[in-house]
Amino acid sequence: MFYDYQNDMSPGGTFNCNESENSEYRNNELSGSGTCRCNCNNGCGNFCCCQGPPGPRGPMGQQGCPGQRGPMGPQGFMGPTGPAGPTGPTGTTEIAAAMSALNISSSTFPVTTDGTNLSLPVQPYIRGFTANAENSEFTVAQTGTYLISYDIKMASGLPMSSRVTLNGIPLLNSINTSSTSSNEYSVTFMQPLTAGDILSLQFYGANGLVTLQAGTGASFNIVKIA
Repeated sequence: MFYDYQNDMSPGGTFNCNESENSEYRNNELSGSGTCRCNCNNGCGNFCCCQGPPGPRGPMGQQGCPGQRGPMGPQGFMGPTGPAGPTGPTGTTEIAAAMSALNISSSTFPVTTDGTNLSLPVQPYIRGFTANAENSEFTVAQTGTYLISYDIKMASGLPMSSRVTLNGIPLLNSINTSSTSSNEYSVTFMQPLTAGDILSLQFYGANGLVTLQAGTGASFNIVKIA
């Protein structure tokens, strides 16, 4: 049978067992629980086996696998406003060239088969154009594409036509022809123009006098769109 004995050491730190007892506690056995036991049947008052000093520390084991990713943290505070960016390039003028020329005086014009230019002395807006002394010819200052429109209202009608001429040559897409007595002529079209071109608004195709209506009897509007 195995027994545990109280460790009764002498002041010098040695066991008090005699030689015969030492021969007994040399035969150490371990119990099933792993505790050091002694086969000392002679009643030695010391442990028959003592724990030795700790061994050297073993090498570090391999690093374990990373843990699962934690939840997203709260949103941080808004940072300060950054510096202003550089100034962008200067944009183009919204209306680079345009004109509006009117006749509001109920003028009377002689109409010929070859054509008569209308005088348009009232010009509430004109930019990028120059009018001649009679206000019947308008010179273009900028090359581009233009939207052109006109409207003529007469007090009495004649079977005639209206048109716009470019440097004295009729523009076919500007012609409005009436085989009966019409009191109003109007057309809107687009036309590429070159700086220095001259535009006029004309009646033609009949011989006689024409009187414009009171108010805005004739209007000629040109706007550069490209």
